[in-house]
Amino acid sequence: MTYDLWYIKETVTCNVTADRDLPVSCGVSGWSGVYTEVSVWNAGLSGRLCVEHVLPVTCGWELDIRFDPAIDRLDIWRGTVTTTTTDGSANIFRVVNKNYNFELTNNPECFDFNGYKSYNHGPKVWGRFARLLTGRVNQGMLDLYLNTYSGDGTYYGEGQEGTCTYHQTEFPAVGLSNEIDALAALNYVSWHNSKACGMCFKVTGKGVGAGNDPLNGEYIVFVKDLCPGCGEPGSVDFALNGDGRWDIEIQAVQCPVANNKLQYSFQGSNPWYLKLQVSNYRLPPNEVSIKKNGVWRTMTKTSDGYWTLNDGVEMTNTLDIPVRVTAINGEQLEDTIPQLVEE
Repeated sequence: MTYDLWYIKETVTCNVTADRDLPVSCGVSGWSGVYTEVSVWNAGLSGRLCVEHVLPVTCGWELDIRFDPAIDRLDIWRGTVTTTTTDGSANIFRVVNKNYNFELTNNPECFDFNGYKSYNHGPKVWGRFARLLTGRVNQGMLDLYLNTYSGDGTYYGEGQEGTCTYHQTEFPAVGLSNEIDALAALNYVSWHNSKACGMCFKVTGKGVGAGNDPLNGEYIVFVKDLCPGCGEPGSVDFALNGDGRWDIEIQAVQCPVANNKLQYSFQGSNPWYLKLQVSNYRLPPNEVSIKKNGVWRTMTKTSDGYWTLNDGVEMTNTLDIPVRVTAINGEQLEDTIPQLVEE
């Protein structure tokens, strides 16, 4: 387990209270955040550790809380507590999520706790946090969430048609959400061979440019198409009726899927050839695998927003098909597709 994450350095801050607080100092090597010393701690200690994150945590996670000197017991309200021993004293408590799908969506996400031990001088407290990632990370696509990019905002008319071919199946529910201001075509620099299909971007404009319909303010757009003529990494072509070319900045954001589940659609598929579309996600998939005849098979991404498997072997398990989706940040989800729909 590493606490220096591949692409996000989680920050843990501490707010520990007792009879009175003393000055706050920095933590120790390998631990994030700060600690607070307390003067008298006759019965116990109450406190709060908060995790600040760039992207919400939708995978498994672990939070370590370190006390110096050690305490006897730790109670916490969000997670299951276990004790780890380092130097012979149980001074590190590990908190793990009770449920793999227990998400940390607030920023910061805070954990209240009580500690038990009697001291003449209170303990120092640190925290560290790690996501339990199991898949490969696509750093190039993650950068779209961590940075802003400049480009042109243009218009090319209304419609659900596009390179992602959502119009040929059930259009993703998130793309029709009231929180989406417009459908859009994305520039080819950020396209990543259609892995950008189904992503959401925050577009910011200040009305600078030329034309009759300025882009001014913030817009959340849903990617359903490729703009082959958009050469800047911050360019977006709005699927709206309008006029002009406007200076904009874009940054990827998680799509507001709420409680909606992933959507799966087959196209031109049969037991020998699978062509699968996955949609309605917060973060786009980096890999998709199907469990075929008891063996996991990695599918290939196509330019029209699908994933294919063509290994020449007949698929015998055409009902309740296991599927594994790995998001661009390495988080994995295993799900079940009810049946193979042949076309």
